[in-house]
Amino acid sequence: MTGTEYTLLDTPGIHSIFSLSEDESVARDTVLASAPRILVIVGDAKHLTRSLALLFQFAEYHIPMILNLNMMDEARQRGIYIDTERLARNLGIPVNPSVAVEGIGLRSLRRLMDEAKVCRNGVPLPEPAETYLRDFQTILDDPTLPARALGLQVLTDDPATGSFLARNLDLERLSEIQGLAANTRRLFFQPPEVLLNQAYTRYAQRVAEEVQTVSPPAHMPFAERLGVWSRNVWTGIPIALLVLLAMYLVVGEFGAQFLVELIEGRLFGEIIVPFVQQLMEPLRLDILERAVTGEFGLLSVGLSLALGVVVPVLFTFFLAFGVIEDSGYLPRLSILMERLFRRMGLTGKGVLPIVMGFSCVTMAIMTTRILETRKERVIATVLLLLGLPCAPLLSVMLVVLTQLNWQAYVVVFGVITLQMFIIGLLAGRFLPGEQPIFFLEIPPLRIPRFKNILEKTIQRIIHFTSEAIPVFLFATFVLFVLDELGFLRLIERLGQPVLEILLGLPPESIRVVLSTMIRREAGAALLKDLFDHGVFNDVQTVLLLLLCTFLVPCVNAVLVTVKEHGLRTTVAIISVILPYALLAGMALHYIFTLTEITFR
Repeated sequence: MTGTEYTLLDTPGIHSIFSLSEDESVARDTVLASAPRILVIVGDAKHLTRSLALLFQFAEYHIPMILNLNMMDEARQRGIYIDTERLARNLGIPVNPSVAVEGIGLRSLRRLMDEAKVCRNGVPLPEPAETYLRDFQTILDDPTLPARALGLQVLTDDPATGSFLARNLDLERLSEIQGLAANTRRLFFQPPEVLLNQAYTRYAQRVAEEVQTVSPPAHMPFAERLGVWSRNVWTGIPIALLVLLAMYLVVGEFGAQFLVELIEGRLFGEIIVPFVQQLMEPLRLDILERAVTGEFGLLSVGLSLALGVVVPVLFTFFLAFGVIEDSGYLPRLSILMERLFRRMGLTGKGVLPIVMGFSCVTMAIMTTRILETRKERVIATVLLLLGLPCAPLLSVMLVVLTQLNWQAYVVVFGVITLQMFIIGLLAGRFLPGEQPIFFLEIPPLRIPRFKNILEKTIQRIIHFTSEAIPVFLFATFVLFVLDELGFLRLIERLGQPVLEILLGLPPESIRVVLSTMIRREAGAALLKDLFDHGVFNDVQTVLLLLLCTFLVPCVNAVLVTVKEHGLRTTVAIISVILPYALLAGMALHYIFTLTEITFR
């Protein structure tokens, strides 16, 4: 039907519908809850058997399907050739080859949407499973529901499917189904999900062998050799250090020094703010002038710090991070860090949300769903909230640190790294729960496409500015009102004994703390402004940078933590973070005083 409109629901990647990990359950539950008109299975052409096994599992829902075989170029580089036309005939559904990063195959996929069909291949399962499914269908007695798919999910004890049936069946039928599933499980010598995955994989392998030919390349390409080197400890650590050095040159030198000086120092400091001050001078409204261009002015502080300090560094960080993302390096870093992360109660897969946290802690907390167990997800969330500087905060930190010596870098990032490992080791040791086997697909290393990275970077910057600039302006205005009413000086006097005695900080530090409570990078940006005006010395600045990192997670991160882990767990985490941050600050102040260290 020409002109038909479809609403696309994109789910996380999935290897099997029988997995109980949160990210894979999202795809399965979406199919169950939304009853889509069409399923588009995006398969990996390099791993046709795995892609077909997943397709056959979803085929049990009897929903019209399309198989989109992506990364066909990488399959050909490995000597893998797939007869997609023959595969389409064997499956009875459309098969579309594509290379998504180049936009190849996307138009043909749209044209095939109206040709989606139900896959006609039925996978033979072990006889106890087939008998169970026949009895399950008899008890269910509802032709509108996908009996075979529901039966398999109940057999693997999927909680979401159990809840679905509880809402749609009477207690008698529900009890009969639960008993049937329990009796059938006793007949298997392995967990049902293992046996089912094996059955679907064996069948998929037979189908793949009919349409796939493999001719191994004569020699290993350089990109593949580099990928192997990046996973080996002796070569992987130097490669990781080179990647960090490259990121520092792009973000720290070009972004935090050149771009910030150009935009904040010259554009705002020498052109925009003086020009606005001249425009407002004839009005003779002192309070308005202070509100716009004063010590806590919306333009001189709010916009200047957001657009002149945070955005330039954030732009270069997202560019560099995009290269690492799209190159396929992150999974190799996961393998490299597997042994260390296992001591912290995580597998190597935990590297992914932790690294993502340097981009956005809120999104990283959501990506902890890829971790298999609740223990892993809680540990990763604690590490993200406790001391990981997200990209906006990191951008301000780099701007400040460029004005200090190399020891400041070592102390700030050394303390952050050390406390992450210590907390991780303690959490891994004392939190109850098991660690799963580490399993992670390794994509090939590739040269990222600059156009794709630039588009993602621009989207991220737009998202950040639309969300953060109003918060920056709000935080600045709150400080302006408190200052005008005299409350700011009152708060500073009240907090002065604690700040000076315990942390060795001047009363103005309370301004940074208040801004940090609104948004972490807003506090760090105000710290940068006060440091430029000589309010803080170099040692106090380093201490406050660490406190901005440890003290309070941003509001969005807290809300997402509540959503992912519940209010009780979130309150427990925050109850640990706040006293820990103060104790850590006191310890650092004592160490700095004892060693008489300076960062100039």
